[in-house]
Amino acid sequence: MRFFPLTKRYHGFDYVLAKAGERAVIYAQYDRPKTETDPAKLMAYEVFRVTIDAPSERIIAGKVVHSAGGLRWPWNEAFGTWAWSCPTKEQALKRFEQLEEDS
Repeated sequence: MRFFPLTKRYHGFDYVLAKAGERAVIYAQYDRPKTETDPAKLMAYEVFRVTIDAPSERIIAGKVVHSAGGLRWPWNEAFGTWAWSCPTKEQALKRFEQLEEDS
């Protein structure tokens, strides 16, 4: 069984792991509250294929940069290819099941 981050901050949103499988994950996307008294607003559910990056090293600007690897987070161009944003939990679960059944 793989372990995925329970929470992540990315592109100004907070993500909370909603469901994880062998081939797919669902993260709930929340908009950060404007003030401390405002509640976090659920924006959508993001569903994507599980892709694990291996640890690696690169040389950037003459310095060695280490990457720990782990779950590959989808970038903007990935949506519609291996990641999807779903407005409801039901739609997210349907897409999740489709990805889990694909071989």
